[in-house]
Amino acid sequence: MLSDTRLEAAARAVDEWAGQDPAASAYPGAVAVVMQNGKVLLRHAVGQVWAQGSEPMSAAHVFDVASVTKTIATAASALTLLQRGKLCLEDTVDEFLPSLRGSALGGVRIWHLMTHTAGFAEVPPMFEIGAVGEDPADILSRAALSWPAGSHVNYSCKGYIVLGRVIEAVTGMQLDEYARRNVFEPLRMENTSYLPLDTPIPERMRAVMVPSEARSATPRGVALRAAWARRGMWMDEWRERHRLGPGGSGDDRGSCGDVAFGCVHDENAAWLGGVSGNAGVFSTADDLARFGQMWLERGVAVDGTRVLSQAVVELATRSWTGGMPGGDNRGLGWQLPTPDMSFGDLAPPGTMGVTGFTGAGLWVVPAYGVVAVLLSNRLQFTRRNERITRVRRLFMNAVLAALAD
Repeated sequence: MLSDTRLEAAARAVDEWAGQDPAASAYPGAVAVVMQNGKVLLRHAVGQVWAQGSEPMSAAHVFDVASVTKTIATAASALTLLQRGKLCLEDTVDEFLPSLRGSALGGVRIWHLMTHTAGFAEVPPMFEIGAVGEDPADILSRAALSWPAGSHVNYSCKGYIVLGRVIEAVTGMQLDEYARRNVFEPLRMENTSYLPLDTPIPERMRAVMVPSEARSATPRGVALRAAWARRGMWMDEWRERHRLGPGGSGDDRGSCGDVAFGCVHDENAAWLGGVSGNAGVFSTADDLARFGQMWLERGVAVDGTRVLSQAVVELATRSWTGGMPGGDNRGLGWQLPTPDMSFGDLAPPGTMGVTGFTGAGLWVVPAYGVVAVLLSNRLQFTRRNERITRVRRLFMNAVLAALAD
């Protein structure tokens, strides 16, 4: 659906990069939604659900949104706790996770976790350094921090894994349940959910699920698959949520393979059973647009329900890392415009965004009243195909050039 001809170039930018040839395309299929002032101007699906299949992509399809989870589930949940007087940004991790007292991670503050300034550099996957069932925060507390907390910004999933555990400790609820009750349901994000391995996938989502990457495509995926076999837990669920890869019939949904299908792609989140602060949420483009619109409305959902206070929205959307070594510009859960990132060349001050490794992206542009979403299944070409990085910029250039007036 294209209800505003100004966005024809944006639709073409999505179309031109869809295809079944990894040598020429960015993804087999994609969905884009663009809203301005609460009105949908573009809802556009292109290409195929499976790289070797024939099922057309539609706006109803559900994607693994990867690190978009950090913003829409984990950061948003933490902000609701802040406004309810349950935590503050200066709290240290060991206030809520006493097993970390005495460790460097225990002294990290909540705002450090939310802005990627906790000090984490590269940390091996948790299935390589921790035991089955061990608290992920305890595992990560054994990893040395590379910088003093608050001194250097470096994107890391590990801080958000710890933040997820803090939320669980504060609320006494598993992260997926808290996010559902306090973020997704108030915003009527009806097709957005974690998909924990100990719970069946809802049938309404199973029928429109988009697969991601074959585990066998990378050494890390192979190592996860081997570690999973050794753990001996959720084996039936693992088999159920992996389908045939490029060597078989992509449309044969009843045959076990190694392409993640309803099992989160991220290896750490998968090892944790599908629920983690860094990844694990599945969603649609329309639901992500609802989340973005709430930020344009200063914390109010489309039905008038207040989810976040205006003061919290302002707190979360200001720069916390400007001038910090690392060169990244971060709010609380949001990335702010940075020249080499996903925003393109035209993003005005105040723009916010978040992207996911699977090919997901959400951008909120208060100056123009715009929310833009681009979801793709780019990982079916494996992670070596990185064209999505450029496509995001091209798409956002076309959107903002059209709607800036």
